[in-house]
Amino acid sequence: MPVTPAATFPVIPHPLPAGAESRAAIVANPVFGKSFSDHMARATWREGEGWTDRKVEALGPLPIHPAAAVVQYGQQVFEGMKAYKWADGSFACSAPTATPPGWRHRPGAWPCRS
Repeated sequence: MPVTPAATFPVIPHPLPAGAESRAAIVANPVFGKSFSDHMARATWREGEGWTDRKVEALGPLPIHPAAAVVQYGQQVFEGMKAYKWADGSFACSAPTATPPGWRHRPGAWPCRS
């Protein structure tokens, strides 16, 4: 597949773009997960075609299938993380790839312990 230059992304302007003052404030102090551009790039990958339907458009929701691996992975990690309270009142949390019974025999195996 040939590399597609950014210039081939048509830009669909946001109907209500952020004003210069608001944009300057965000750029001066960006906060991860809270500061966003008012536009986003979008493209679709198709086997045999590569990236198609390229465009820059107004920031908005992304349609995603409920069975998408990214959604399932998040749930799996959540279900795999466990916290255990010890008799002395402290707690320990497990890693998603290990189980507590096997850890009891390995010193320092708990990744977090209060």
